[in-house]
Amino acid sequence: MKNRLLMGAQYLFLIIAAFLSAFPLFWMLVSATNTSVDVIRGTLLPGNYLLQNLKSLLAAQDVVRALVNSFRNAVVLTVVSLIITSLAGYGCEIYHDNH
Repeated sequence: MKNRLLMGAQYLFLIIAAFLSAFPLFWMLVSATNTSVDVIRGTLLPGNYLLQNLKSLLAAQDVVRALVNSFRNAVVLTVVSLIITSLAGYGCEIYHDNH
């Protein structure tokens, strides 16, 4: 009986964690299809304004430039991280062999 309670508590914890992890993505997708007023009201159902919202976004912001900047930053940071961690790993291996 104690094992069943423990398993139930674990599953409950995992269900809550999954909901908390997935809800922001759901909210983002639903909000993209609604008007600003509906988003402020907290509407959880998809709306019919996705194309209008996308047109407004593309007219107001340079989305392509933002995506290019994000991609560039991700690549540069990944390369720098690989170089630093490779040097650190090499140093640790050399130090480990000598001592």
